[in-house]
Amino acid sequence: MSTERQVASTMHTPPHGAESPRVPAESRTLRTGTASRPATGPFGRLTGAINDDTLATLTLLLAIAGVGAYLTAAADDFLSMSNIITILQTIAVIGIASIGQSFAIFSGGFDLSVGGILPLTGVLFAVIANQGSGPGGLLTALIAALAVGGGVGLANGLIITKGRINPLITTLGTLSVCGGAAFLFNNGITTPIEDVAASVLAAPALGRLTWDVVIYLMIVVIASLVLGVTVLGRRIYALGGSREAARRAGIDVDRLTISVYVLSGVFAALAGVVAASQLQAGSPSSYSTIPLQTITAVILGGASLYGGYGAIHGTFLGVLLIGVIANGLNLLQINTFYQQIITGLVLLIAVGLTRARATLMRAAHSDGKE
Repeated sequence: MSTERQVASTMHTPPHGAESPRVPAESRTLRTGTASRPATGPFGRLTGAINDDTLATLTLLLAIAGVGAYLTAAADDFLSMSNIITILQTIAVIGIASIGQSFAIFSGGFDLSVGGILPLTGVLFAVIANQGSGPGGLLTALIAALAVGGGVGLANGLIITKGRINPLITTLGTLSVCGGAAFLFNNGITTPIEDVAASVLAAPALGRLTWDVVIYLMIVVIASLVLGVTVLGRRIYALGGSREAARRAGIDVDRLTISVYVLSGVFAALAGVVAASQLQAGSPSSYSTIPLQTITAVILGGASLYGGYGAIHGTFLGVLLIGVIANGLNLLQINTFYQQIITGLVLLIAVGLTRARATLMRAAHSDGKE
């Protein structure tokens, strides 16, 4: 059964404008692997109560454990507290941007413009912070950066919905525009932040956990709740499952799409501010591979590139795996150019695993009908 037919079968146009029931992600039996009848046959017995989300989570946990075990043996400092904090701070930037990417991918699109928004807002934050003084100047810089990120997201959403241009082409264009603007904004130079208070996000908050890590973990929890228990979350999954079925169910798909890209832009901007706070500078060339890293993290977490399902905790684990691999390569003093190659290979493997899981769950579903 196709996703559109599944959504359409459980959604109907409400009479007299009344709101119809929404389709939670858990109800998509084929996508999540939660069969409506007992699973039988060889694949059914194998998968049983294991759904697609569980398979993705188990795969990631095993991968993280395997890589961690190898690095523990190969690098003496891997499990040191200072190195663990370094890993967490690194994934805080990638992770915050990946949360926004998750919303975009779950809804059936994706957002390459994060690679331009992040450095642009980092430079903007540094420049405005240097012009102000004290907490007021930093707050102004933060608001300006978030506003720019949200504005780019708004532009993405309007172009996609009103201009009917593919999200890939749209966000690739805004990636180029924002990336170029980041270099033009301050003549292409890295801008040191003069106010040391700007590094507050990299300061300890809870024990040795820094504020950037705490903020990232809070965002993970809030985003999980939004997608898991709210009407907005169910609508985003429904939009990713089938735009037409969502439209027939009474969802304003254009408005929802625009909202998703605004959220993605704001999260990318916040990631840019966090990166600038960590570096105590705004760099137009920082995190140039962030689009690849965020998409890889979301797909590693079990999401489909076609939208309709996925989970924030899966994205979190995907980001963690990428961070552990990157940190391990640094500890082993492997050339940083190889990190981009490995990230690309991980993305290809993630897409392959996603297809393999889908095949396995379809087989289980078919066996359950026999």
